[in-house]
Amino acid sequence: MRPTHVGKKVYDHAEEILASVAAMKAEVVHDGEPSGEFNLGVAPGLGETVVAPLFKTLCHHFPKLVPRVFAQNTRVLLERLVSGSIVAGIMLCSGGDDPPDTLMAEVVGKLPYILVGSQKYPSGHLSTIADLAQQPWIVGTERCAARYYLDRTFKSRGLPLRIMVETESKDSQLLLAAQGTGLAVVPSYLVDASPAALDLRVLEVEDFDASQNVWIAYSRYIGSQEKAIPYIRKTIVEYLESLGR
Repeated sequence: MRPTHVGKKVYDHAEEILASVAAMKAEVVHDGEPSGEFNLGVAPGLGETVVAPLFKTLCHHFPKLVPRVFAQNTRVLLERLVSGSIVAGIMLCSGGDDPPDTLMAEVVGKLPYILVGSQKYPSGHLSTIADLAQQPWIVGTERCAARYYLDRTFKSRGLPLRIMVETESKDSQLLLAAQGTGLAVVPSYLVDASPAALDLRVLEVEDFDASQNVWIAYSRYIGSQEKAIPYIRKTIVEYLESLGR
């Protein structure tokens, strides 16, 4: 059995109403202090080390909150935000690929992504996106932010994406790229820390910029828990600044 179109609309409105009622109860019970479970999604591309400062911030400033962090790709986080299974998400989106207007959302920074290949690629050998289409690629899964950028960029020009390896592991992507298996797009902070760093070459191609905007998005109906958002924002901004040092 499936709901009709009208039934789906009623369900969506009911979710908003129930969320508003829950927020009202939270305001009354704890005098407006954020409390209860706080399910937060974080895009894996930001790195595992971002989780610790987020936990520390939330627990320090809001002792009645019970934070739970989920590391999932942006498209899954958006689905979970819309369904209400998470309260807020820290996501990676390419330019022009913004979260839906149904969510409260803002850009808080940018995470540089770079194109890398083996040292066998001479500087200037790959100068256009058409050149890149002739090369093999090591990519993440279809829901990966960098993979989504590649798919969209190549498709908009009618070019193929020649995938040799698909893996979620950024370490594997870098090692394979260093061995000459193909090209990869990864967050810039990962390259220097990679065991394969000396065998990698950073490639610059005109009109190719896979860097991702970092967004904070959350439901319009989270009540007093919205007070946690500025602290999350500050933590993420400081974390991004630390990656650039």
